[in-house]
Amino acid sequence: MSFKDIPEARQCIRLYALGKKIKLTVVKSDRSKLRFTCSEGACPFVCHISGDAHTPGVRIKTLNDNHTCWPTFDNHVVDYSIIAQYFKKKLQENLKFKIKEMRAGLHNAFKLKASQGKCKRAKRIILETLEGGFTDGYNKLEAYAIELKESNSGSDIVINLSKEALAQGKRKFLRRNLHL
Repeated sequence: MSFKDIPEARQCIRLYALGKKIKLTVVKSDRSKLRFTCSEGACPFVCHISGDAHTPGVRIKTLNDNHTCWPTFDNHVVDYSIIAQYFKKKLQENLKFKIKEMRAGLHNAFKLKASQGKCKRAKRIILETLEGGFTDGYNKLEAYAIELKESNSGSDIVINLSKEALAQGKRKFLRRNLHL
């Protein structure tokens, strides 16, 4: 299996640890190589990922997928970015998705005891990226109006936003008037 770079490989291994309910430890990590072992000393699991001169990116060089350890329910390898990746679609559909529901969802799906801080951080990251998406959308509205004015020189274009909503930190589109 090959990856674009070490951060992508690290993300994949973290998702693997979440799915298999195992606790992994990073033995060696730098720009060119990454090595994970099981946190239990007697477990034979090892994963070595490094670059190859013949192919771009990095790939798994050594993988011993045997686990003799017990499943773990408190995994430090699973951080807020993994939780954010898991809940991104649910939070896009329901912005009022609660942190208690996130923790319960992780417990039901993976038997993982995620802290409230990790879930809160994950939710904040997702909401910030969504807010950036809304901001980009409103910036595109202005660019769209300019493009319409350039293509139709005799037209009048007015875009109104709700000032009350902007004062509250919300963005609410009021109307768009096109007179071609």
